Amino acid sequence: MIASPANDIWVSSAAIWEIGIKNAKNPAGMPINAANAMTFFTAAGYKLLSISGAHAIAAPGLPAIHNDPFDRMMIAQAQVENYHLVTRDALILQYPNVKLIQV
Repeated sequence: MIASPANDIWVSSAAIWEIGIKNAKNPAGMPINAANAMTFFTAAGYKLLSISGAHAIAAPGLPAIHNDPFDRMMIAQAQVENYHLVTRDALILQYPNVKLIQV
């Protein structure tokens, strides 16, 4: 799906933010910083999904399955925008009303 030019690929600004925080805390564990990640995503033709008011309103209403605020925001964004969310996180699979692609 990602390789198909027929599909638009969106990257949440929350994901870029999370990459930046993880890189700042542990560069060995996350060897790419937020700026580099954004450069790679842009070069790949991905679009940036900013956090909107609707996303911020939806996130606190999610069931208390996952405590990671970045993942909760991306779940809310997927719900609000009716997008598929690509994940390998088993906890995210427990959320209702989210179109998921498990990798």
